[in-house]
Amino acid sequence: MKSIENIINEFVDEYEIGDEYIFSKVLNIWNKFFPDIVKNNIKLIKFEKGILYMQSDSAAWKKEILLRKSEIIDKFNLHLEKNIIKKLNIL
Repeated sequence: MKSIENIINEFVDEYEIGDEYIFSKVLNIWNKFFPDIVKNNIKLIKFEKGILYMQSDSAAWKKEILLRKSEIIDKFNLHLEKNIIKKLNIL
């Protein structure tokens, strides 16, 4: 018998909704594991082809994200249990 996870993964692959599905998982991780001060200053825009797009109106927060890029990618990938996020793009 297939697990629910396998069924979902097959559905995602078959209907090519992988990026949207991953983005929903990324949003859950963001809301659960990142502090409010970060969430209040950085917005997640989308996930596409291994790139997570973020947005901030603050130059200071953009710089902070760039300085901690590897740490942020590692944190997401740890909770995704795969190296899915390859790059961050801050707008």
